[in-house]
Amino acid sequence: MGRLAFAVLLLSLEIVGLASASNAGVASLVSAEAPFSPSGSRTANESTCRNGSSTLDSCAGGDPAGITYATTAQDWTQTISSTLTGGKQAKVTLTPCPAGIDTTSGAGYKVLLSGGGNREAANVVSTSGDCTSGASSGTIHFTPFYSYASGYTIGSASSGVQETVNQACGTNSTVWQNRHCNVIIPANGPGATAAFNTYNIYGTLFWHANESELDALGVMFNCLGRGACLQVGDLVNSNDYTNNTIRGLTFANPTSYASLSSAFNGVKIANTVAGGGYKTITTAAAHNFRPGDMVTMRFTDDVHYWGDAIVYDCGSGSSPGTCTSSSTTFRIASTYTIASQATPGVVALAYVPVLDNAENTKFDGITSANAGNYSFNNFFDLWDDENVTIEKFNNNAHTLNHSANWSGCFVCSFGGQNVGHTLAPVISLLDSTITANDSECVTDYNSNGLYVENTVCQASGLWQVHSSNETSGYGKGAYIKNMYGESTISTNPCSGATTPYPCTGIAGFIAGLSGGTATFQITGSEAPIGAFQTGGTGSTPYAYWIVANDTTAGTHTAPMLILGWESTGSDSIPIDWPRVASGADVITYDVIRMTPPGNIGTVFPYNGGCTGGAGGICGSVATGLTQASACTVNGGLVCTYTDSGSASTSAYTINQGNYSGTLAFWPGSIVSVGNTITTDTETGNLVAVSGSGQPLQVTHMCSGYGQTSAGGGYTACPANTINSAQPSTSNLTATLMADNFGNGAQNTAVTGRLNFPSASGNSWQAHQIITLMDSNPDLTRATIGYRRPASVNDAWIGTDAPHNTPLATTMLAIGAGQSITQYIANIGSTGTYPNGGAGWLERLTSKKKTFAVPVRINDGNSFTLGNGSPLSQMKIYSVNNVPVSHVPPQSCVDVVGEAKGLTKSDQITSITPPGRLGNLSLNAYPAGEGAIILHFCNPSGSEATTPLGAYSFLAVR
Repeated sequence: MGRLAFAVLLLSLEIVGLASASNAGVASLVSAEAPFSPSGSRTANESTCRNGSSTLDSCAGGDPAGITYATTAQDWTQTISSTLTGGKQAKVTLTPCPAGIDTTSGAGYKVLLSGGGNREAANVVSTSGDCTSGASSGTIHFTPFYSYASGYTIGSASSGVQETVNQACGTNSTVWQNRHCNVIIPANGPGATAAFNTYNIYGTLFWHANESELDALGVMFNCLGRGACLQVGDLVNSNDYTNNTIRGLTFANPTSYASLSSAFNGVKIANTVAGGGYKTITTAAAHNFRPGDMVTMRFTDDVHYWGDAIVYDCGSGSSPGTCTSSSTTFRIASTYTIASQATPGVVALAYVPVLDNAENTKFDGITSANAGNYSFNNFFDLWDDENVTIEKFNNNAHTLNHSANWSGCFVCSFGGQNVGHTLAPVISLLDSTITANDSECVTDYNSNGLYVENTVCQASGLWQVHSSNETSGYGKGAYIKNMYGESTISTNPCSGATTPYPCTGIAGFIAGLSGGTATFQITGSEAPIGAFQTGGTGSTPYAYWIVANDTTAGTHTAPMLILGWESTGSDSIPIDWPRVASGADVITYDVIRMTPPGNIGTVFPYNGGCTGGAGGICGSVATGLTQASACTVNGGLVCTYTDSGSASTSAYTINQGNYSGTLAFWPGSIVSVGNTITTDTETGNLVAVSGSGQPLQVTHMCSGYGQTSAGGGYTACPANTINSAQPSTSNLTATLMADNFGNGAQNTAVTGRLNFPSASGNSWQAHQIITLMDSNPDLTRATIGYRRPASVNDAWIGTDAPHNTPLATTMLAIGAGQSITQYIANIGSTGTYPNGGAGWLERLTSKKKTFAVPVRINDGNSFTLGNGSPLSQMKIYSVNNVPVSHVPPQSCVDVVGEAKGLTKSDQITSITPPGRLGNLSLNAYPAGEGAIILHFCNPSGSEATTPLGAYSFLAVR
């Protein structure tokens, strides 16, 4: 502990010494390393001494070995007497070669050129025999954009920080050679004017090291270049540089580039084409991009243009075939062949504070300057880092560039168009604060795993979080935990556009097109916030939905909510929605209108429920609108239709959404393209773009009474018992509820595992309690709460109790639309409709009750048929050994026989004698308990005899 405390004390003294140095306002750096002896004493290593080192000891003795401080001497400037020609490679001699110069690694070392009113950072080409660090003289090669007269200056493009990093970590071109370094950049100093050090980064600071750390607490970089201010790793393979930590940096943009150049501000795309190894992009106005610029493209119809790309130099002569460029065209490399397409979209410089294409990188405590600064286009641009962690990031409410020509995001993974490899990052955003101010918090088109935890995302523009695999082919989904958000519709206004999709609402969480292994989960008490555009000054409420039809693929979306309007009944209602596109497929739109669903029991549009009619009856107001006719706002990114509040709707058939193309944007708190999202607390404002009948949301707490969306998107709750729906599955996962789960355990007479109680003092009324077979599932899923009016076609178990029946008076009822059938030892699976299964033993239909087994009424019970008397027994008796009796002419004779069980009150019928009676007639009646009187009468003129034997009869009581 003593040695550690002593080392900390020495480190503190060294930093104080640096702070006392007279270099205020000057960007200046030095590498100062000294070995730290086991005894705690400090000895100088003369070979590492630099001019301008701390003088606390003989040579930077205040520094323990292994830590490099950026202090004074690594910044450099030389005046050059030769001239430079813009666009032509130059060879310039430097005397001496600055310490930390890099002409060998190919990592992207830049120099700053300044003269004649121009300034730029030029890439130094890796050339054999050029300058080596500290040599007395040498040459470097680069290609300037501008021309420079004699007397221009050349120097560090990073205020010496890059040179310090190169000295500390190395410039070996072989990966895994530059490692185990720790660079600390001294703070700028107190106050807004950077009292000690000013760090202007005119190009890109390249961190090409392994298992190393850049510590910059209290340091602000002024990012004055055209691309990334800091790049971690190279752009070849994320495994080349791994396990780095970047700590404490603040990034600022002190120059309003966006007001000076469309390259920074963003420009609309008008046409795209790919072929011959190149993609050619045509912009609607001058783009002002330069060869070598990295640009980011978004929102074109074909996703193969989305993401970062390097602008090709058409003047280099290396293009296969004819390479042309103009103020409104540029080219990037391509491996695709795509036909020319007039497509909207936006493109801007990839002007970002951070570009990461390393592995296992941690960004700790990174911030954005909060005052006196202008906007970046995005903030974190993440390529293929499969374990990048951004922790304690705070943008300090500093906004990104946003307008009708551009929408930026703070944590971004767009994809790469000519980077040579697939991008599939795994991103963790933790314990951070993003006040987006009309921009996006997180956009991940390459989700190989997106994790957002304990983070603020508020005042977002188009969305809070978008996760998909639209540009990568990977799809692991997203996990969001405790994301606090406050966003309102005002962040995407109709006038004074702040996004490329003005007047179309905002989204909370978009689960875009993803692979089959993708899962989405939102946990914690907070839920994503999305909102739909509203308007109108009347008193008649309307809601509008859009169905996008991909006529090429033969697919369509479910109805997607887009607008709520208060109509006067005679007004013109503007309906604006984001363009839906999937490559070159032909897309048309249908517009649906109805009274907006509200409280529990109200219904969203569903199959069979849009019959059309006056006012708010669900139906269509327009069908078959084309991209060309409808999508004319903001270069085609926004589509529009004007409805008349007085018009009636037409009957419309709603089909289950099966669209599987790109969805650049749609408003809603949760917007899903065929994905199920698991939530802790139910979220409303759902939009099911497509699906296979599975729930859109599975939640642990159905606080919203069962939220739904048009066309079948619905909430299942609770998650632990209901979430068994899988697309294209016949036999879904069963719900098991053990009721006797122990060796030798016996149930007692208790209520059941499934119980549907009412509150004390309530009463019963006829209703379904369990719906076994839903005759209209589309209507059920479209109804808030999923309890639509009962149908005579449902199969159900419930009660038919009259209104206000006391709780103690329970009445069980079973109903079905066709029949109720009972089976014993039979699975009931044979037979055809409408007769049902074969082998049944009892069946009730609307026509009759049929028994296929004997029917018995137990002793002590009775049976009443119609208005008849109650019957308790019907029995056939037999009186045996009845002797022959002689019946005189025109006389009657009674014969008494034994009939055990016969009572005096029994009614006797259907007497069967043992033989022919001839002229005799026979009646019978009870003689008393257990006896019967057989009454024979002979109406003839001669004597007759009764048959000998057993007599049987039916007795009813």
